[in-house]
Amino acid sequence: MLRRLGTLIVISFAAAWLLAMPSVLPHVFRTQTRLADLLHRTARAIDASAWVTQTELARIEDLAAFPEDDLLRRLARSVGMLRITLTDTAGKTITFLCTATLIARDTVLTNQHCIEKQASTDRVTLELWLDHVGEAATIHPVDPLPLEEDGELDYAVLRLARSPEMSLPLPWPRFQLRAAVTGERLFILHHSGGNPLQVTRAHCRVTAPDATRRTVVRHSCATQTGSSGALLIAERDHAIVGLHRAIRRSHETSRGIATAATVLHAKSTVLSRPMPK
Repeated sequence: MLRRLGTLIVISFAAAWLLAMPSVLPHVFRTQTRLADLLHRTARAIDASAWVTQTELARIEDLAAFPEDDLLRRLARSVGMLRITLTDTAGKTITFLCTATLIARDTVLTNQHCIEKQASTDRVTLELWLDHVGEAATIHPVDPLPLEEDGELDYAVLRLARSPEMSLPLPWPRFQLRAAVTGERLFILHHSGGNPLQVTRAHCRVTAPDATRRTVVRHSCATQTGSSGALLIAERDHAIVGLHRAIRRSHETSRGIATAATVLHAKSTVLSRPMPK
């Protein structure tokens, strides 16, 4: 008797499930379809993002491939890799890499965010690696106390920690600041990814000065971590139109953000005066 009752209950549930199938199956099918569509779009977005990154990295050229008398190699002599090493009280160290430019014989320009973490550590060491085109480099100690800095505009002016026996390197040959022109060609000399000196020229343009933030210039030049602090240099007259500070990536586009050179000139007491030779 109990076995028959159990069988009837199972049959009843099965019948109810079969009756509900016409209304349930469309929902199941739609859910599966939406999930498959979501997975497909996500995969496409990941593939597109990877393609964008690979394409952009192909635009970055190693300066070691250029002849030593090439103009870009000559200009790059004042561009270096800024190594920021932080040491805590326990002796643990961490190193950050940025790009910096010697704008006078003992004065260096970079991003403020490259040095902002030093206030929270016990000891900080800054070094400017110049002539770092291959494996070798000329290393110059840098005073960690900035001459001038601004977190909002993201720039910092530093000074080389000179010693009597240290020979001073040559600064940027023509330090001219001006406004960026939408669409004009640029190039960037930088240590992207902490690599020896590189240059980005292909598809490197001013996309637009930011209409909502006049302090910002947007550009299409390929950069990576380590490129922060590099100058945006106009191809036609080698004037400086911005200081690269960040990059914004999506699955379709990648745009660089720089502080406008005109804003730096207006704000900075160091950059607004003629550079000593």
